[in-house]
Amino acid sequence: MYPPTSGPRSKLSSNNQPIIYDFPGKYAPSRYWLIVSGVQPEPFHKFLQSNIQLPPFPIVRPFNWQKLFMTVTTIALTGLIATLAGPQVWPQIRGIITDKTVWTLGCIMFILMFTSGYMFNAIRHTPFTQPNGRGGFNYIAGGFQSQLGVETQIVATICIRSPKLPKLNNRWCLGFSDHCTAA
Repeated sequence: MYPPTSGPRSKLSSNNQPIIYDFPGKYAPSRYWLIVSGVQPEPFHKFLQSNIQLPPFPIVRPFNWQKLFMTVTTIALTGLIATLAGPQVWPQIRGIITDKTVWTLGCIMFILMFTSGYMFNAIRHTPFTQPNGRGGFNYIAGGFQSQLGVETQIVATICIRSPKLPKLNNRWCLGFSDHCTAA
């Protein structure tokens, strides 16, 4: 039974989770807690087999066409890229992958993104911006316990514009001209 989650009789808390009851007759009902036991078919199949006097039945899963399609597509695209790139491009790709500065900037980017609140936004599903009622948008949320999604990008951008970042030569200057030097 699923208690209502909206309206005047809503009951949504950790104690009111969806429960499946089995009423076998003169015995007390047995419970199957969806949150505790999970929504996978194996535990539910075990619950049904132990509580209902039916002949045993197997769990039949359909073929996963999406997995097959994605595997074939990935292999085909990898082969196509490897063929089109040719031997003259692989040394340049290897140079980018093994470059210390590229890895440094990548690490700094991820560190700034996660410390400026990305996980807070991902866990709480915060909105990206908020209408301000005058036809515009708020980019910074008021208060201490709230944050908008765009604040993560604003804080990371402010931090990345810091003059303490390493200087790059023009070879790896990917549009960040402030941090590039003439090579």
